[in-house]
Amino acid sequence: MKKKITRLFSPLCMAVLFSGCAQQPVVTPTEDPTQLIQLATDILTKAVYTNSIFNQCTPLGDDAELEAVTVQQDWIDKNWPAILAADHYYTTQLGPQAINYDGQAISLNAVMLAHNARKRAIDELNLKQRTLTNQQKTCVRRIQTIAQQEMALTQGEQAHVDLQALQQQYTGDTTKIVPVPTLAGDITTERENGRSYFLLFEEFKKECPDGQFIVVHNQWPHEAYASYCGEAPVSLISCEWGKCTQQR
Repeated sequence: MKKKITRLFSPLCMAVLFSGCAQQPVVTPTEDPTQLIQLATDILTKAVYTNSIFNQCTPLGDDAELEAVTVQQDWIDKNWPAILAADHYYTTQLGPQAINYDGQAISLNAVMLAHNARKRAIDELNLKQRTLTNQQKTCVRRIQTIAQQEMALTQGEQAHVDLQALQQQYTGDTTKIVPVPTLAGDITTERENGRSYFLLFEEFKKECPDGQFIVVHNQWPHEAYASYCGEAPVSLISCEWGKCTQQR
């Protein structure tokens, strides 16, 4: 009786096994530009944010510096080629709408991306409100979490496959460390407001109550501000001796 039961169930089990294998979906790279630009945006946001964490912690010395330098190098070794591929796609898609500023092609979307990612890192660590000892402890904890849980750029099989496809399409140098996103130029947006800021911003809010300015440059007599209505880019405002012009 036992032998007959075995003979009956063995083919059935094999059929179920092969049926399960056959039903596994094959994930292929998407060709949807909207999905790919979102992927590139997410990767660049994570790159700016994570590097901002490292860069804030490195100057603190002792264990904070050691952790920051070590994990940053591991993170770059693991992710830099993929970041450059994402930046290349992002630049290709947004480049045609870029504004020329100070000899650079600037995208207001990229400026906001970089600004928001850096601000998130600064606000999260909140180093200015801490003692040196507490700064170091905060950095060590945060960087250890990055090393243990946040080294990957993507989550989910579709995003992983799409990123691999972007990397295969990218033929540039993957060893050179450059600021990303490229379309944010070398702009550092953590700046004080210039002399023209308040008058310009008050006028701007009459047209857009939820408007915001990001300070792009402030070295009198030169000023520059990226303006947004909510999250939507509006213009780059450049000022010389208080006389301002807009580029849209």
